[in-house]
Amino acid sequence: MSVATDVARTIAHPEERELWEAVAAAIQPRTRVRPSAFAERSIILDQSNARPGPFSCDWKPWTRDLHDLHFDHPEKLGEIGIKPEQIGASRANINRALCNCATDPGPMLYLTTDAIKAQNFAVREFMPSVRACPELDKVFSQSAEDNRSLIASRPFAGGVIDFVGAGSESGVISTARKFVVLDEYQKSSENFPKSSGDLFGTAFGRTKTFRQAGLGGMYVFSHPRYDNEDVMDLWTRISDRRRWCFDCPHCGALVFPCSARVRMTGLDESDGEHADLNPDSAVFVCATNGCVILDAERAHATWPPRLGGTGRFVSELSAEEQAKRPFIGWWVTGLADPAFGVREWAAEFVQKKTVEQRQTFFNKRNGEPDARSEGTLALESIEQCLKPMADIVVPGGPRGVRFLCAGADVQSPRHNPTFVTVGMAFAANGLAYLVWAKVVSGFAAYHALLGEASVKINDGAGNSVAGPAGLLGVRMASIDTGYETQQVMHNSRIAVYSAARGGKVEQLPLKYTTQTNADNPAILAPESKRTDIARPELGAIDYFYLHRHSWVDRAIRRIQEGRLVILCALPLMFKEHLMSNMLRPKLKLHGLEPDAAEWWKPKELRDDFLQALAYCEAGAVLKLQLDRIHAADEREARERPAAVNERDGEQRRGKREFGAGMADRADRLGQERHGRGRGGWWNV
Repeated sequence: MSVATDVARTIAHPEERELWEAVAAAIQPRTRVRPSAFAERSIILDQSNARPGPFSCDWKPWTRDLHDLHFDHPEKLGEIGIKPEQIGASRANINRALCNCATDPGPMLYLTTDAIKAQNFAVREFMPSVRACPELDKVFSQSAEDNRSLIASRPFAGGVIDFVGAGSESGVISTARKFVVLDEYQKSSENFPKSSGDLFGTAFGRTKTFRQAGLGGMYVFSHPRYDNEDVMDLWTRISDRRRWCFDCPHCGALVFPCSARVRMTGLDESDGEHADLNPDSAVFVCATNGCVILDAERAHATWPPRLGGTGRFVSELSAEEQAKRPFIGWWVTGLADPAFGVREWAAEFVQKKTVEQRQTFFNKRNGEPDARSEGTLALESIEQCLKPMADIVVPGGPRGVRFLCAGADVQSPRHNPTFVTVGMAFAANGLAYLVWAKVVSGFAAYHALLGEASVKINDGAGNSVAGPAGLLGVRMASIDTGYETQQVMHNSRIAVYSAARGGKVEQLPLKYTTQTNADNPAILAPESKRTDIARPELGAIDYFYLHRHSWVDRAIRRIQEGRLVILCALPLMFKEHLMSNMLRPKLKLHGLEPDAAEWWKPKELRDDFLQALAYCEAGAVLKLQLDRIHAADEREARERPAAVNERDGEQRRGKREFGAGMADRADRLGQERHGRGRGGWWNV
């Protein structure tokens, strides 16, 4: 009992007693209430809801957890959630806000994509819940209900809740907030004024006053779009990465119910044509042992243990790492919903014919990022595959290295450009050897590098070749024309000789383009753009337009598959450029297949060395027929005796030239790619 209450009871006059009792009620510390308990005790849904009547947290398997995650982990700063449509996340946030109004009041902000949606949410979702909640009758004033000027601002006893659109800068930065909800964060962050900076950082800054007192929280949730973008980026970097999983009813392995677990067959596979997908054949399989999980089994298992299943949020991180992360991170997919059948999922999927439709299906119906482009390289993968193998003599012979090529990405300034350049020796068996990765300044230094560079080779049986015959010089140098087209093309005509080869280095100007043409990943420029108008006697020069995504994805795959052997020391920025892995399909597409989409680089991450790798390989393919050499080697391999193939297989895996260490590294890389590299222990 409070002192104020005791004082009130000693006052003789009833009017003064009533006044002091009101003061006592105002200063009495409020008891924290579990949001799920408040919702089931106080929230009544009207007839416009799918389940009218008293609210139940047993509507979906994860509903109770969405109410209580932050309550159970008050040390966290809030939540970051990834979700599909119609899983009850918005309802949980309304209930939690109502609970805060009644038991833990303070200034609150609810932000969504635009002002109209914010106002509709206040009028059609939030206030009907207030009117249906007896505990909030005295908290929200009737005047606020009637005042249309306050349509997006609802004051209540002890605070106010503002509903604003992402386009309103003042709505976000106007005052300190105890609780902040960023709804549909992916779209809201795009609508937020760029001049105001990052939406997450700006909104999070409004919670500083209350955070310093250990109060409040910030809740961010959205459909995803692509890996490493917006909400996916936040979830990966600063949350403890929980996913709604269940145990396989057959083998007991942990299952994350995502689209990668769905298998379908085609209706007609004759003549090698791409078969139509048959949704009636769709099955859901366990990632660990390939067990087929029936819809009824999946629907039962996804419920939490208290309701007979094994569903729960499980983090991919260790307990120590979870404790370090400031936010709770949760992820629920559409296939975790017990009411969503696998055949229903498959039927919807096959109806999506365009790139935009399938992206929307994955993002909104599944709650999964669109993964048409190559997956981002995990840092562990880069560390494993980029360990230099010093003092190695690369294999020659029929299946060994055929030629050494260079690739250069040109940087400003115009009068003395900088070259981010690499050298790769390509072998017939599919391997490539990175001979150098350097940054040089000016054409003179670049040409000197081409003339002096070489790689040691053996005779294909592990025996070193003495003298000049054991060195391989640069044969082809592919260079980015960039914005320096005329200057680069002019300097590409300058004769450069390789001392190791004793011959001329062929230079190939290249230029990326975003034109959508999947059938022609490289197009020879027209004659008018291949001839220097000022010096026509120099003649035409090969000048290709490259479709950027095709060649950079190819360079990424070479690294992911362990087909790039490092022979040199790497600059510090090399790994950072690979980590950018920047290519993603644009939102505005052209109704073509994924490989024909325009691609872009988010957040302007540097990727110069990655582009140099792509230029290098593009030149080897376009001018030196690298792909044909690989295809011929594969045909010969099929015709060789088994014993010879086994010997050559060992050579390719590095067991002859590079010892057991190289093989172990390749094995680890393979485990990374097929396990943790694309999704951790759940094998997404």
